[in-house]
Amino acid sequence: MSSTSSNDIDALISDRASERGVAAPDDGLHSVLTHYFPEGTLAILDRDLRILMIAGKELEEFGLSPEMLIGKTITDLAPLDFAAELIANYRLALSGKEVKFNVDYRDRYYSITATPLLGENDQISSILVLTQNATKKKAAGQAVKKNENLMRAIRDTTELLSSGSNPTQACANLLQTAGPAFIADCMYIVCFSENEADYPSYTIEWEPNFGITQKITSPLFTRFLERHREHFAAHNILSGFLHTFSGQDRTELAERNSEAMLIAPVFLQETLWGCIGIDNRRYAKPWSAHEEQTLTTLAHTLGNYLNRISAEQTIRNNEARIERAEACSPVLMAHLATDGTWLKVPQKLCELLGYTATELLAMNIDTITHPEDLETSRRERERLLRREQQSY
Repeated sequence: MSSTSSNDIDALISDRASERGVAAPDDGLHSVLTHYFPEGTLAILDRDLRILMIAGKELEEFGLSPEMLIGKTITDLAPLDFAAELIANYRLALSGKEVKFNVDYRDRYYSITATPLLGENDQISSILVLTQNATKKKAAGQAVKKNENLMRAIRDTTELLSSGSNPTQACANLLQTAGPAFIADCMYIVCFSENEADYPSYTIEWEPNFGITQKITSPLFTRFLERHREHFAAHNILSGFLHTFSGQDRTELAERNSEAMLIAPVFLQETLWGCIGIDNRRYAKPWSAHEEQTLTTLAHTLGNYLNRISAEQTIRNNEARIERAEACSPVLMAHLATDGTWLKVPQKLCELLGYTATELLAMNIDTITHPEDLETSRRERERLLRREQQSY
């Protein structure tokens, strides 16, 4: 059919449109339509919305043939609610307008164009209906949009965690930001416990209709996660459907009403801290590679955040220990900038010199140095900065 042009289609359609009776498509028309519309149909309907002609490969997907449909009306063939939508649009076409619309039918998505055809005396006698199966195109568009949402969730989550200092609130923000992007029924973060008997692990969970909840992880789900701890410790994600698990795993997942789950480990440095996961509770949804990659990235982002919070806490603890040691030490210790400006002054030094901490921090060490010692102090400080000595 490579030599067939669009003019052939116009000629064949024109022949059928001029016929007044019911006509079955010949092999030529069927071949042309199959070539140009491999996932669609083309039909001519009269003013009673009775099929005068129809052809196209899409018919085969439903086990139909032109002979089975010609002479039938829309209401003869389609459920009432679906037929009503078609009839409303086809009536617009019969009034002289070209109509384009989309419909969902049996898990498929169709783009339909209905165009009026002129008969005798240039009166509209029928309509030409082109139906294209756009399910793949719609799915591809939805996949692109979802991937964009997932990438946006990673960006927004990274920004949120870059400044947050409260781990619980940070986890809640992550779930509220990323959960909708996955279009999942549930997203959660579980913090593992080293001693479940005394300190049970806890879960922060997001659901579309309930938002954020915090709770102790259920014993059954805790056992499920513990049984797969070595798997997580090896930096592996865990993915599967309820029906693919067996024994205790299946019982414990059933308690969560989880039909499909995807879980990624979260590490604090090299230690397994917990996990982040998503559930689908309506059906066994297969997770895409992009969803797996996004969840893994979010787990790494959360791990980096926790590492930062841990490091900052370590610094604060060390500073607190130093302050306690300085407070109890008989030696007064203060911190100076390289230009002699005070950076940190102990209270005892303030009391000794007769200044408040605010006043001292606004001064330079030269201000309180005796004039006779000022030149020596500056010279020794410069030698210290040149690393010619370690103290003075």
